[in-house]
This record gives sequence, C-alpha cells and structure tokens, in this order.
Amino acid sequence: MFEALVIDWLKEASILAVSRLMGLSWNAIDGITQRAVKRGLARRKEVSPRHIGVDKMVFKKRHDHVTVLSDQDAGTVLHVVSDRKKAMLKAWYEGLTEEQRKAVESVSMDMWPALINATLESLQGLIEKIAFDKFHAGKYLGETADKVRCQEHKALMAEGYEDP
Repeated sequence: MFEALVIDWLKEASILAVSRLMGLSWNAIDGITQRAVKRGLARRKEVSPRHIGVDKMVFKKRHDHVTVLSDQDAGTVLHVVSDRKKAMLKAWYEGLTEEQRKAVESVSMDMWPALINATLESLQGLIEKIAFDKFHAGKYLGETADKVRCQEHKALMAEGYEDP
C-alpha cells in the first residue's frame, strides 16, 4: 500500500517533492519505481502496435540520450532504452513476431539516420510509411533554404550586383 501511495504521488509531483514529503531517499524512490514498472510489465498483454512512435530525448546538456518507443494508437510506452543506436531499434523490432512486424502501418520519428536505417532494414515495405516529425522537417527545410539563399547571394555579388 505504501509503494502504491508513493507511485500515486510521483504522478503528481517531482521526485524531490515526494522524497521530502515521504521522508525517502532518491534510491528508495528509485527502487519503488523499478518494482512498479516490473509489476506493470508482468501484467502487460502482448501488443501489436500498428502505428509506432520513436522519439529521442536528451539529458545533461546533450550527453545522455534516451529513446522511447510508443504505441501511437493506445498512447502507451512500448520500450525505453538509454541510447539512440541502430542496434537498439533493430533488436526491438527483432523481438516482435513476424506477424507483429507485418501489422505495423507507420513509424513516426525524427530524421536520425540510425533510426531510419533500422526501420527500413527491419520492417519491409515501410519506406513510404515513415513519417518525420514536423520540428525536424521544418528545421532541415529552413537550413536548406538559408544555404540556397547564401549561395544565391554570393553568386549575385560575384556577377556585380550590389547589396541594396
């Protein structure tokens, strides 16, 4: 009952706040959280996600990466791993049955090449079903437009046009 209370508080407040309120160390809270996750995973039924989301998160000034895989239809987390490498995502895909892999209709992700390659190598016929997030697509579009603008400006200046 006590661990259930701590987990409920963690849904509402920070670890620091729960630590102060309950008089627990961070290690004690981490142990409670890990046991709760283990119990939840043991109760989890087999999933066959049709629409998968793959997202990287960065901690500690871009040095620590976490990759979160989620079922976009159910809004649930499928897997969390502390890296962003191709082998991680390939291993997760390989953990799916052939039937589950064939059921995947789309994968939403950023434009990280390792994630793209792992998806293309693991899920057949998905090249037209990868959806890139609008933040990264917009970022690359803006960078490309700026690069072309700079090249055009240099070319015009070389032809003798003056900067207005």
